[in-house]
Amino acid sequence: MSASENNPSRQELIPANVLALEQARIDNANRQVEARRELTAANDRNNQRLFEFHTNRLEREMKLLHARHKTYKVVVYAVVLATVATIWFLLYNAFYGDGEQREYGLMIAKYLAIGVAGYGIISGVAGLFKKFLKQGEE
Repeated sequence: MSASENNPSRQELIPANVLALEQARIDNANRQVEARRELTAANDRNNQRLFEFHTNRLEREMKLLHARHKTYKVVVYAVVLATVATIWFLLYNAFYGDGEQREYGLMIAKYLAIGVAGYGIISGVAGLFKKFLKQGEE
């Protein structure tokens, strides 16, 4: 007997069907790894798409808020300007107008002062009621 007959090669010790089975297992593991890689890439693309969607939505909301703020600012300036112009007109008529204009200017100023004071009293009382009602809820 020769030495090669006494010591068979490693290939001959493992049956062919076991090798095929092991190769199929390795191929299956490779396919699973590839599927997981594709799933991870798809999840990354989805997360990026969602991030861009929400970023764009926030940018649109911020533009809308800035436009709304600008509109409110213009309205407040217009109201303040109209109020100052009205007060100036009444005081001008009260001090520099003729007799009838002085009388009407002072009368309108008096009624405006009464209205502002009444609004202050009513809003103060309403604030007290709200404060007492909030304490009752706690």
